[in-house]
Amino acid sequence: MDFSELQLFFIATPNIIISLLAAVYMYWGTPSATATSNACIRYFSLYFLMLFAAFCSIAGRNSLGEFVSVTIVQCCIAVALVMLVAGLIHRRQMSVKQFILKRHVITLAMIYVLSEVILFTYIQNVIAYRVITAFLFSSAVYTVCLSLTVPSSQPTRGERWMNLSLYISIVCCLLLLCITITPAITQYWQVLFITSMAFVVNIFALFAGLHAMLLDDHVQLYKKASNTDPLTQLHNRRYFYDQALKMISLAQRHQDDICVLICDIDKFKAINDSYGHDVGDQVIVAFAQTLQREKRAEDSLARFGGEEFVLLLPKTNLNGALGFAERLRQAIEKTQVPIGDKALAVAASFGIASCSSANIDDSLKQADQALYQAKAQGRNRVMVYEPA
Repeated sequence: MDFSELQLFFIATPNIIISLLAAVYMYWGTPSATATSNACIRYFSLYFLMLFAAFCSIAGRNSLGEFVSVTIVQCCIAVALVMLVAGLIHRRQMSVKQFILKRHVITLAMIYVLSEVILFTYIQNVIAYRVITAFLFSSAVYTVCLSLTVPSSQPTRGERWMNLSLYISIVCCLLLLCITITPAITQYWQVLFITSMAFVVNIFALFAGLHAMLLDDHVQLYKKASNTDPLTQLHNRRYFYDQALKMISLAQRHQDDICVLICDIDKFKAINDSYGHDVGDQVIVAFAQTLQREKRAEDSLARFGGEEFVLLLPKTNLNGALGFAERLRQAIEKTQVPIGDKALAVAASFGIASCSSANIDDSLKQADQALYQAKAQGRNRVMVYEPA
């Protein structure tokens, strides 16, 4: 069925405009701070750019011819959906190349394009069939994207927005399938117009979801950086204080024991003076890794500065904290830091105090006094704070 250039232009124009704006704003207007986010932005920009090319082909259908137009449209849609999935895969730091080169991915895309171009163009040239196939394929891809958007059981706000946009897109596809196969919609013009408006909603929803997700990733990255020690990748003092207030409050509410432990690398200044600050940094990293490996999942570990580290131990009394600190001390004693063809032994002293008050600073001062006693009594030992 032939349509005038004006009719086709009217059908495609809203999608041409919104997909081009989405591609441009996604590429230049989305903040990025890492190579991963840069790559995701490029994939998502290509997704909208492919949709832009598809609707340009629809607008120029009379000039290009039906076969060329259908071929371009379906190829662009297939590539666009692959770019969407590739961007989500890259965001999870998985191999996009392996995904794209998988045989079943390429086969699925080729079957879709060939069925659209050859089967429905030459064997059964019915626009409704092409629309049904396109939306079934799109719905299947959006369903896959749902599993890629949220990699954990605790989605971020941006991931929840992205999931919502995918649900909107799936519902839009399914509604259009129902509308397409009803007897009331029989005119080619009606089908194309409804499809065009559905894509407007689809493009806008996905752009909003992708942009919200990437923006939230950017915020989470800076939030993590502000709470993380750059050398050891442990939490820093700021994060520890935030967690300590919550953990102590929870312990007091349930009348649970909670202890704080301060540890300090013995003779660290001598290590720096003898071997240099680079070796000193290696010692700190090795020390931090040992603490991270030995602590429980519920414990809060942070680097307070220099060679000093702090652990908050929930549901642990002084005897339990003493036993845990002794195990840590023995594990650290076994730690060897390679320096050329030699290995540097590491030792540490520990101070423990019970968090009997809501003020974590009081407990830290008590644990620090116990640490000072451990240093004074020869280092490489554990001391518990005892009130005078």
